[in-house]
Amino acid sequence: MGTKSAKAENLPSIAFTGGYVAADIPKFLTIYNAVNVGVGFLTTYQTFGKRILL
Repeated sequence: MGTKSAKAENLPSIAFTGGYVAADIPKFLTIYNAVNVGVGFLTTYQTFGKRILL
C-alpha cells in the first residue's frame, strides 16, 4: 500500500484580518475607535489542465 500526500497548493486556505483606526480630519471627518474584521477564503481547482482561482 502506498501513501498519497496532497500538495499544499491544492488545499484551501483561510485568512482572518482585523484592524483598528482612529482619524480626525478637521471640518471633514472624525472617527473614534473604529474596528474592522474580515475573513478570506481561497481555493483553486483544476479543470481540463487549467488552474482556476476562486
